[in-house]
Amino acid sequence: MTALNTADNIYFGATRADKVYVGTNRVWLYTPPILKTAVVWIDATQDTARADGSAISSYTSHSTSAKALAAVATREPIFRANVGGKPRIAFTADVLRLASYQVPAPGMTFVMVSRKTATPSPYGEMIAYSGAEMRTQGGVFTEATGGGAFARSTVSETNNIDYLHYVEWNNDVTHLIRIWINGLLTATSAVMAAMTRPVANLNFGGRDAADLWGDYLVSEAVVFDGYLSDADRIAVTAYLLAKWSITPMLLEKENS
Repeated sequence: MTALNTADNIYFGATRADKVYVGTNRVWLYTPPILKTAVVWIDATQDTARADGSAISSYTSHSTSAKALAAVATREPIFRANVGGKPRIAFTADVLRLASYQVPAPGMTFVMVSRKTATPSPYGEMIAYSGAEMRTQGGVFTEATGGGAFARSTVSETNNIDYLHYVEWNNDVTHLIRIWINGLLTATSAVMAAMTRPVANLNFGGRDAADLWGDYLVSEAVVFDGYLSDADRIAVTAYLLAKWSITPMLLEKENS
């Protein structure tokens, strides 16, 4: 079982360790400091004071922002203490909402470790904001907008397997979208359409009862204002892949 970190850094000589094992048990994992700067940081491993099976009516971000999210009435996600040996948050037509958010220029970064427990038909939303959404469609992670612009990954996701989704979403006229799955860049899309969005709700799980919902177990979800540097993106990716025991597709910088 992985222990909570009790130090920011551990060094062997001048080399910083990424993780430390005692036998086959990982007892420490380097946590990139950039996570503390996130607008929202949902992390089931930091929620173990919650009772198994309890409904989550409100959630406080684990980042320095400590922003408060609230569940939509009758649509409260459920905390699961042990699914496959790890805590998860179950979204089954549920919503956690950050009110009054606005994607800044040039855009936002969305990161989520999750597994779908059923293949939604035709799609199931994971996060939604002002006419744009990230969703699973036909088993493939997809970004869509109210104008119908899409960026689709090339990875077909298997039910009950964890995947790391990393998305850069541009809020200006280029509407550039880049999607990484398990560390691999799988989609790049540039659509010439005005995409500047107003202050609106940022919803984890979907928008409202009229939308199509997905069934997901969410392990960790992070939203950053703006984009991370390549070094921070790789550090966050490596951290989450190791933490949730996900096989990486690619860790090095593209075209290097």
